[in-house]
Amino acid sequence: MRTSIALSYNPYLRLWHEWYTFWHGMWFTPLPSDKTHIFDISVDRSDARAFTAGDSASLEHVVELPDVEGFATLTGDTNPVHLDPEYARDSMFGERIAHGMYTASFFGTLFGTALPGPGAIYVSQALDFKAPVKLGDVIKARVELQELLPKGRARFVCTAMVGDRVVLTGVAVLMLPR
Repeated sequence: MRTSIALSYNPYLRLWHEWYTFWHGMWFTPLPSDKTHIFDISVDRSDARAFTAGDSASLEHVVELPDVEGFATLTGDTNPVHLDPEYARDSMFGERIAHGMYTASFFGTLFGTALPGPGAIYVSQALDFKAPVKLGDVIKARVELQELLPKGRARFVCTAMVGDRVVLTGVAVLMLPR
């Protein structure tokens, strides 16, 4: 079974963006009003009623400056390698990079919306950062059910790529929705 899901922009995100921009006197690129979705999520499952090893879900997302600035504001991670072009130019990366946890957060997006879906609960996540993600990169995040575990849990393999380059890998354990 292959399903595509389009997630609409959250109206609270727009309100937060407008409030933050006004309150802090900062200028961000406005959220596009004509953009109909953030992610295209694909789900590959052999049976819509049961979870089986090999089930997978993926999404693609373009990293944009407002995303990185918003993530820094939300988390408090204001490392200048993410936010300051001059500082980042002199770093080992030569330009600004996205937060590693920003990239990792797309695994949570997939878990909560696609596979296993609403009601899934994170138990653990191990991550291995392989390469930086830069502004303008298209991240392709993918999760695949590796094995079903006792007590209604499952282990997933997580991979994020930019083009043909693996930038992040990991393993997650989740409680499956009932």
